[in-house]
Amino acid sequence: MKTDKYNHIFLRCCYGYAVSGMAVLVIGAILPSIITEAGISFLAAGSLLSGMAIGNLSASFLFPVLVSWLGRKRAIFFITLCAPVCLFILSILPPFPIMYSVMLIYGLVRGSITILNNSAVNDIYGSKATGKLNLLHCFFAVGAFLAPFLTAVLMKLGFNWRHVLYLILILTAATAALYGTMDDTLLNETSNRINKDKGKKDSQDRSFLKSYSFYGIAFILFFYLGLENCINGWFVTYLQNTNVMSATYATALVSFTWLVIMAGRLICAALSKKLDKIQRFCALPSTPTFLPQKNSRTRPYGHVRLFLPNHF
Repeated sequence: MKTDKYNHIFLRCCYGYAVSGMAVLVIGAILPSIITEAGISFLAAGSLLSGMAIGNLSASFLFPVLVSWLGRKRAIFFITLCAPVCLFILSILPPFPIMYSVMLIYGLVRGSITILNNSAVNDIYGSKATGKLNLLHCFFAVGAFLAPFLTAVLMKLGFNWRHVLYLILILTAATAALYGTMDDTLLNETSNRINKDKGKKDSQDRSFLKSYSFYGIAFILFFYLGLENCINGWFVTYLQNTNVMSATYATALVSFTWLVIMAGRLICAALSKKLDKIQRFCALPSTPTFLPQKNSRTRPYGHVRLFLPNHF
């Protein structure tokens, strides 16, 4: 019976994360159209992406507060309900201050889903959560792969960027419904058990602040996430503007990037059962730089240049 409860929660988290990946990547895919139709500058468009990143960061502080007031289930339900509203408002291209506020809330939704999913999987699977977390993040990569691909296909078929946005709107509304109907009794049981043991571990909870590994990983993630947001938000716009390739091929290339990231996460999930964390880290060396595409006029070469930086 407990296995069914695990799957009930895990599958909802996977769907929510896949749609979250689509919702994030679709912004970058349609950004050139928004810039053109709204008549905004690259600086203004960049600030919209920054607003989404700020919202994502603020979720780390705001979502736990909402959970303490409303509980996990109601908090994530009300927050995810904001996503389709944000997408609809964005589709009508309101004045820039409203667009910026929308992107801020949109980022908050993304960050809250990430926190909920990671904490839920960690809580219910405990020491066996590593493989499940890699699989969970793989679903984000699936969504991130699908969004640019669907955008390219739909625009090729004669649809415009608003139709793409409305499709994601429907999927995000379904996410809110799934989180809202989630049976969270297992999560509550686990949380209560963790809270009972919390008093014994208070001193250990802050021990990571003295760990050099923590600061090293934070340093790596700072640059990795900056690079990821750059690819997600600016990749299609940059490749179109510099006439390196067409809009269709540029969006397809972003999909390819996330396909490779998904492969890397699946490999990591498989290795997690056989190697410890340090061995995995050493076994998967990553090239430290993103190879610029400015001179990659040859399409297969452009694909290869993307492979190594994103595989790991």
